[in-house]
Amino acid sequence: MEKPTRKIIPPLMGMTALGLGLYFLARLYLDDFPRNINVYWDYFWLNWQVMLVASCWISAYGLLRPRLWGWFFAQLTLVVFYFGYVYLKMVFLGVRGMGWFYLFHFAIFAAAIAFLQHPSIYSRFIDETVKLKRPRRHLKNVGLTILFVGLVPMVTGFVVALNFPKMKTSPVAGMRTPLNATPFLLPMGYRILLPEGTRMVDVFHVRMDSETFRTQRRNILKQGLIHYDFILRAMALQTPDGTRVFLQDRTFVQSLLGSLSAASYFHHLNYKATELELVRKWHEERMGLLFVMERGLELDFQFHLRSNKKARHIPGDQLDLLTESYVVEKEEKRRRVQLFHVYRQGLTAGGGMFTGPVRNSFNDLLGSISITGTRHPTAEEYFRKGADALLANRVAEAGLALGSALFLFDADPRYHTLFAHYQLSWPGGVTQETFDRAVLHLQQALNLDPDFEPAWQLAESLGLRVRAD
Repeated sequence: MEKPTRKIIPPLMGMTALGLGLYFLARLYLDDFPRNINVYWDYFWLNWQVMLVASCWISAYGLLRPRLWGWFFAQLTLVVFYFGYVYLKMVFLGVRGMGWFYLFHFAIFAAAIAFLQHPSIYSRFIDETVKLKRPRRHLKNVGLTILFVGLVPMVTGFVVALNFPKMKTSPVAGMRTPLNATPFLLPMGYRILLPEGTRMVDVFHVRMDSETFRTQRRNILKQGLIHYDFILRAMALQTPDGTRVFLQDRTFVQSLLGSLSAASYFHHLNYKATELELVRKWHEERMGLLFVMERGLELDFQFHLRSNKKARHIPGDQLDLLTESYVVEKEEKRRRVQLFHVYRQGLTAGGGMFTGPVRNSFNDLLGSISITGTRHPTAEEYFRKGADALLANRVAEAGLALGSALFLFDADPRYHTLFAHYQLSWPGGVTQETFDRAVLHLQQALNLDPDFEPAWQLAESLGLRVRAD
């Protein structure tokens, strides 16, 4: 006599499929993540979700009847939308740090398929005279197709990423607080102690746009998956020993991984990580398409300089550093470049770059980076501090203050004009480089306000014929 529990198995399976369809529909409806950021990804994901809901409900109908095609369609839904989704995550995100996640979900998928393939289950849907070879072969072919389609980009990504810088954990082998350091507080999310005599060279605001740079990349692996449009701010300083220091509020990598386009991938793939975890995966991932292709974009034209080098993670209690170093040889003088990214309690705090003679290790500069304990002044407060310092002939302090004002806000003609005064006031004379920079700032001041009298007066005193655009 047939057990009563066997009669209720198909209805329970059908109700489960119906409930899952309602769950995925609710998730789609309640999802308030902004759209139209990455149009192709949004289009794919919306269709994926709609088809998932429809497949759950079609499976529910077939299981409740019960029918042979319902049994088959339920497994097809599992293969395409469960195995396919988890495998899609593996293709895009890679395996670094997520191995247990994939193992767990693939085990659930295997258990679900084994459950539906068990004789006591499929006998509720299939007459004993029906052969199961054909539906099983179809399911196998669909699964293998998904596996092969995903395997190709992962293998390709792994081959491309073999030359990416490898990361290791290491301490900073330098002094924590360099002697004779200037205590000036710069407008960063971190504090760095610079040697006395460090001068402000200039301040830059550079717009980075994926569509602009896309046309300059010939290698298809550098086309990139992420669309981005952001402005990077950096201040350039020079220490007495000739080291150039570039400080930023956010590095290119930090801005890229923090873009809405990147966030849309992470959101729809249900991947949650801190900004530090993201950038560590960025450096260490060797198979995930999202990280490998965009890592190639960040390396870009410096690929050969930075390949096969070691990047370092320098952990701290509240502040973490990720650094990378390489040597530029195809110049008149060989120079070393040190990139660094700063994270405070897992969140972005800024970064920058040191560049100078090859003998420089920059360990003292790296070792001096610490948490900013106080709020930095506003742009106007920096400007007033710089004006007072310049008037008192404290030129180095004036440069740091005026550069900080421009770093925070570069749309005030007063800031540009006074910064030009600073560049023309440096002890030891004016070089052609500083003179050219002063002219550029005068030009920018007149672009912002063609009638700004102090800029015209300074230009006329220098014998310039500056044209306002």
